[in-house]
Amino acid sequence: LKSYKTFIGGHNFVEHVQVEDLSKGRIIDAVARDLGDTVYVDILIATDRKHADLCTAIESGKIDWACHANDAAASIGDTLAFDKAIAKALEFQAKYPDDTLIVVTGDHETGGLSIGFAGSKYSTAYEKISLQQGSYVAFDTEVLGWYKQGRSANDAYLEDLLPVIQRFFGIDFGNLPESDKELIQRSFVRTMKGEVERAPQESIYLLYGGYEPLTVTLTHITNQNAGIGWTSYSHTGVPVPTFALGKGQSLFNGYYDNTNIFDKLVSVMGVKELATN
Repeated sequence: LKSYKTFIGGHNFVEHVQVEDLSKGRIIDAVARDLGDTVYVDILIATDRKHADLCTAIESGKIDWACHANDAAASIGDTLAFDKAIAKALEFQAKYPDDTLIVVTGDHETGGLSIGFAGSKYSTAYEKISLQQGSYVAFDTEVLGWYKQGRSANDAYLEDLLPVIQRFFGIDFGNLPESDKELIQRSFVRTMKGEVERAPQESIYLLYGGYEPLTVTLTHITNQNAGIGWTSYSHTGVPVPTFALGKGQSLFNGYYDNTNIFDKLVSVMGVKELATN
């Protein structure tokens, strides 16, 4: 048995780790272990070779979650966390440049995120994104979850949450245009009535996407004030970039279907494609 311990990076982005042994050995165990600010992946391999060739896939899945919810601040934060993992991979590649290939890509785009919002015309104010103190999930659980405890829609008042909303999102309700105030007030009522599931009415789904009405309304206003727009709560056909460094990196140049990445990886690794049933 051989044990490999691979340093991955900041724990807040690691969702799933896949490890494949491309030698004659077989994977016995591959577990991500949270050690506070870092994550190690312990890989236990049964092999008759001195060294086993490994392919490790690391997914920053929370970027996708944030984009489904149209939460630009969370998407940016999780992307920066993922960048720390890539930095660690680059350190490893620098030590073994002839044997290591790093490929960074996405299986799809989500949300139709764009720099530019119709309501802000040519103006942008990206610094307003940094005023948001946490993700949509944090607001749902730490703020709305607390506020809803023991409180019905009949004894809930938006004014109770306005100071928290300003601290969390940097949104000063008093200085908003009347149209935004109405959106927030309406979404607050729907949140307190428990309308968080995918609504049958298309008009309601377009507003909230099946998420907490108040939370997604606040993230939308934050995004729009910064000059950021979204087109969907789902996956889109927007092309995703692919970056490659190391052995065989030139194969990843150009424009191609994302399923071709598999063929390129197989070519670099020098392994035969597995037959599929």
